[in-house]
Amino acid sequence: MGERPENDGVASPPPGADASFSELYRTLVDAVPGGVCQLDADGRLVAVDDVLVELTGYDREMLVGAHPAAFLADDDADRLDAEFRSRLTTDTANVSTLELAIRTASGESIPCELRLNVVLAGGPPRGAVCVVRDVSDRVRRDAELESVQDAFESMASVLDEADVGVFLLDSDFEIVWADRTIERFFDLDREAVVSRDKRDVLEETIADRVAEPKSFVDVVRSSYEDNTAAERFECRLRSVDGAEERWLEHRSNPITAGQYAGGRIELYYDVTDRKRSEVALYEREEQLRTLVEAVDEYAIFMLDTDGTVVTWNTGAREIKGYTTDDVVGEHFSTFYPEKDAADGKPERLLSTAREEGQVEDEGWRVRKDGSRFWANVVITAIRDDGDLVGYAKVTRDMTERREYEEQLRRERDLTEQLLRTSPIAISVRDADGSLLLANHRARELFGLTEPKLAEGSENLEEWTISHADGTSFSPSDRPAVRVLETGNQVLDQKVVVERPSGDRIWLSVSAAPVFDDGGDLQRIITTAEDITGVKERERQLESELGELLGRISDAFYALDEEYRFTHVNERAEELLQANEDELLGESLWEMFPEAAEVDEVWDAFHTAMETQEQTSYELYFDLLDFWVEANIYPSETGVSVYFRDVTERIEREQQLAESERRYRTLAEHFPNGVVMLFDEDLRCTLAAGQAFENLPISADELEGRVPAEMVDESAGRALESAFQEALDGTEQSIEVEYAGRQWSIHTAPITDVQGGSTAGMAMAQDITERNERIQKLEQFASVVSHGLRNPLGIAQIYTDMARREGNPEDFDQIEQSLDRMETIIENLLTTSREGRTVSDPDPVSLAATTTEAWQNVETGEATLEVDDDLERVLVDEDQLHSLLENLFRNAVEYGGEAVTVRLRSLEDGFAVEDTGPGIPAEKRDEVLQYGYTSGSGTGIGLAVVRDIAQAHGWEISITDSEDGGARFEFHGVETA
Repeated sequence: MGERPENDGVASPPPGADASFSELYRTLVDAVPGGVCQLDADGRLVAVDDVLVELTGYDREMLVGAHPAAFLADDDADRLDAEFRSRLTTDTANVSTLELAIRTASGESIPCELRLNVVLAGGPPRGAVCVVRDVSDRVRRDAELESVQDAFESMASVLDEADVGVFLLDSDFEIVWADRTIERFFDLDREAVVSRDKRDVLEETIADRVAEPKSFVDVVRSSYEDNTAAERFECRLRSVDGAEERWLEHRSNPITAGQYAGGRIELYYDVTDRKRSEVALYEREEQLRTLVEAVDEYAIFMLDTDGTVVTWNTGAREIKGYTTDDVVGEHFSTFYPEKDAADGKPERLLSTAREEGQVEDEGWRVRKDGSRFWANVVITAIRDDGDLVGYAKVTRDMTERREYEEQLRRERDLTEQLLRTSPIAISVRDADGSLLLANHRARELFGLTEPKLAEGSENLEEWTISHADGTSFSPSDRPAVRVLETGNQVLDQKVVVERPSGDRIWLSVSAAPVFDDGGDLQRIITTAEDITGVKERERQLESELGELLGRISDAFYALDEEYRFTHVNERAEELLQANEDELLGESLWEMFPEAAEVDEVWDAFHTAMETQEQTSYELYFDLLDFWVEANIYPSETGVSVYFRDVTERIEREQQLAESERRYRTLAEHFPNGVVMLFDEDLRCTLAAGQAFENLPISADELEGRVPAEMVDESAGRALESAFQEALDGTEQSIEVEYAGRQWSIHTAPITDVQGGSTAGMAMAQDITERNERIQKLEQFASVVSHGLRNPLGIAQIYTDMARREGNPEDFDQIEQSLDRMETIIENLLTTSREGRTVSDPDPVSLAATTTEAWQNVETGEATLEVDDDLERVLVDEDQLHSLLENLFRNAVEYGGEAVTVRLRSLEDGFAVEDTGPGIPAEKRDEVLQYGYTSGSGTGIGLAVVRDIAQAHGWEISITDSEDGGARFEFHGVETA
């Protein structure tokens, strides 16, 4: 069983500590803002500093050895004790912060902030160090700054239940209440023991759970017999069912006032961990480290006499951003803005601390990264035997609190400005409906005076208030009353107020509730806006609107929310075939039931009414026998409908659509070309034609483009000029190149009935093949001119000689020239006849055709060799004859009469080669062109070979044969 410790007074420094350390330690403690105290493992005070003694008003002798409950309210003492016990069991070095009130010797309650940290020294916790700071100024300042905000919020207090076992006894020592922790400690049912005599429960139930039952029962019962003093002792619980043995601390006090005066309250704390702790309480290094860690939100460091940093703690690193290596050895002016450092502020603070012992300052400081923070700084001079040895500097980051205070000031100023200048009347009531606040406009509007405000009443009994429809306005109808009863906001309630003076005004009144964090109504804010001028203007507008609606040329009618006619103008009467008197007050759907059956009409009206967005429809109405275009405009009171007869426009559009459909059909079938329409901006509005099948752009993609966006820059300028000429009334024709093809484009104006050009048309024809044919004909003409001129000249010479001499050899020469001319003519006919694409080939024996073609050519002593594996091929047989014959003539002409010609089989075609001189590589492309000849040839034969191959879709190439002669290869030949 434990005994109460004796008062030892102020704790001494650790044994062996020298005087300089003691002085340094005490100076550092004094430098911390607030009082410092130390608790032992039982939670009792073993050391207090002068600040705490002065703060509480108690003598040091009364405090040392006492529990903090001596100067704390009961709930604060329990919270501190619970947190202390919790920290002892968690065995961590984190700092706990509690907001509590100190009860001074004079009975004054002082709000304080207490920071607690357990003492660790390589083993279990052995106590704690506390820093107690008077926050009265902060609480008072916060209350002042938050006064505006607090007008609309209520304060809530939270009581944390300590994790301790509790018995509450009445004056007969019967158990009034026990908590769940008691059940766990003593293995009992708290509901079963309530209303029983605690002495019976003590002996029958609790004693069996305690290791020393007799001693335990005697001490507890003795406290009941006297019941004038507090009791405190420790007891050990038995180990039950293998559970761990636990230690409890019993604390009890008599109840001297209230419902249970004469009774007693007993508290049981689990102190098992404390009993196991063996950590020394006064170890020198641990004591100092714990003190510093207890204020980890502070930067605590030491300066030498010149202001150079000599120590650095974790809080300093967190706040200022410097590491120990960064800052030790640097002057502390590093932490000040340049202006303050230049003005000598750091040195002045040191001077004041040196002369007065301590100095406190607030201002901007600078972190390592250059950012600024608002700091509260305390600098204390440290002396040893009266000699200055350095300074202790404690810095706290107050930036957030300063910003919060500034924000509250701004909000307060803004709120005051709003209330002072708002043109809307604003008033605030409490949860009872009493008037708390009214701005200048509210006082002016309702004639409120300071006495009336002080009474919390508006005194509106002499005012006559009615609803917008003229019905009487009862007190329960007032927006603030409705909010008070329902908790729901009321918005834009229109009321008519007649003042005692006879003035009649319209008001728009809104009221909204303000709830606290618990959901309870705290305030009611009411606004009232004078809308008398608005209402007068509405009446004026209604009068003007009625006159205006009568002048609208379109048919117009208005419906209320029930779709009943409220207005019909003359044009509407004419189109609806009913006069206004017949329609007013009647339902649209009853007067025109056919309209309700048309989904488009029904949906347009209901969508406009439900969404408050404009809708429209256009349709043929059988009942009225015309096309209707209607626009429906919703409002809060119904819809306005503007409609007109658009039959002529619809018929005209239908005619235009049919005309466009016909034109588009013609344009889409425009052969081998494109037809376009363009507007006055030169932008294509329609494009069609069969040529789009082979173009890299579709008709849809072309529409919407201007010439510069259709073709390249050069062609775009020419096309733009032609388009503009058409808009100016002049037809134009140009040729441009696009997508690798040549196009002839003809533009013409499209005129209206007045003869003006409002658009244009362009017709583009693909003339690529035509130009190629023209080019080929020009080549033909050149070749024929050159080729026939030579044999004709020879024939003319020998004809003259034959006339004069009659030599038979002359006639042979004439015959040769004529044969030469015949060959040229046959090749030209072949080129003009067979230079087209072969669309219907036949299966032909390549070997047989080769033999036939060889027989048709004068080959002399030349020989022909044909591979045995030649297959049947799909060709135009006549063109194949021409191709082979020209190749054979070329081989004999350039290879000589002894040349050998071979027809070889290829994997995808065939090859014709000879043993002649071959064709130089640089000449192989040139020999396939019209007019090329290196001897007495026509310059047409190999060009004919090329054209026939291309007509069949074959690829032709020239290379060397095995003997060095010419080899013509044909690939892509289809077999039968």
